[in-house]
Amino acid sequence: MKGGTKVQTLLWLYFAGLEPVLNKCYPLCDWLLGWTGRLPGVWAVAIVGFLTGLGVNLFQKFCSDQRLLGHCKSDMDKLAVRIAEAKQAEDMETFTRLNNVSRRIGGKYAIRSLLPALWTIPPVVVVCMWIASRLAYQPIRPGQEVKVTCNFEDLAQGYAYILPGEGVEVRAMAFAPPVAGSQEQPRLVAQGGTIAAILDGKEDPDKQAARYKDIEASSYSKWYKPWSYLKIPEDSRWFKPWKWARLRTEEDRKQGVKDQQAATAPPLGREADWLVRFDKEGAFPLTVHHDGKSYEVKVPVRAKAGRAPEIQNYFRWSSPEENQLQFVCFDLKDSMPAEWWNLWWQWIGVYILVALGFGVGLRFALGIK
Repeated sequence: MKGGTKVQTLLWLYFAGLEPVLNKCYPLCDWLLGWTGRLPGVWAVAIVGFLTGLGVNLFQKFCSDQRLLGHCKSDMDKLAVRIAEAKQAEDMETFTRLNNVSRRIGGKYAIRSLLPALWTIPPVVVVCMWIASRLAYQPIRPGQEVKVTCNFEDLAQGYAYILPGEGVEVRAMAFAPPVAGSQEQPRLVAQGGTIAAILDGKEDPDKQAARYKDIEASSYSKWYKPWSYLKIPEDSRWFKPWKWARLRTEEDRKQGVKDQQAATAPPLGREADWLVRFDKEGAFPLTVHHDGKSYEVKVPVRAKAGRAPEIQNYFRWSSPEENQLQFVCFDLKDSMPAEWWNLWWQWIGVYILVALGFGVGLRFALGIK
């Protein structure tokens, strides 16, 4: 897998450091929340968001000194009235004294109410990552053909293969050259067989065209895009998402779009690809063989509700030879589209809206100070 040094560092920290910890927490989440996977994606995420808001509020109520916080809040309300009276009477000595007392009480209130909230941050992070792993994508259906991609280190060569088992059909894929004289990029097509060559990855032309279209549309100034009001330095011919602007000429604008497209499309690393079809429901072992080693991934297949396989299955980040398999990935469908009702953030938008909405509402309903 290729990319910038900072991106590579962040990915390594996640896959080599954070993901092993999360994987130890997921079984508990499966036991507590796994039943939501039987529901449609939106409802499943909404219910988890509601339970998150409820859980955070219950922890705040029973794990904080509500009696002390109540007294602090009552004292601050009374002091606010007396401070306003002192200010109106221009009694600056009383105003200053009462204001200092109010600040001390306010600081104690903030610390005592914040400490329990800090304890809830790690569980909320785990729940969010669990949603991304279990509910963010649709499960694989019987008869559905899904693309499986193996990502390798930069010096990997040769071939990899998947042996089909009972009820599993495997077809290797390769990049077909474009028609002579055509401007199209090579497309990944099924070639048949189970052995796939390890080649330099190429972005799917349809996905690339859609991404380029979004970037170009975003380059135009709109009233609802405040970042488009910013001006770009004259010596800058490309722009970043937070610096989109009205470029001085149409030529500059077009060049800016091209540069932005190139900046958001780093070259892909070495990969091998297959199309895999599962004939029936069940949990299927899918084993990739490369360089005398085997890498097995469990693939759940469900006719209706159920969880999807992990979209990225991590095996190693690097090896001394720099020629080994790193990831086995599945091309899965999102559990919900990006629409206005989820703030165009898909499951993340639904989770945030429900968790915050019910979190604030339940705070008043439970009488939390």
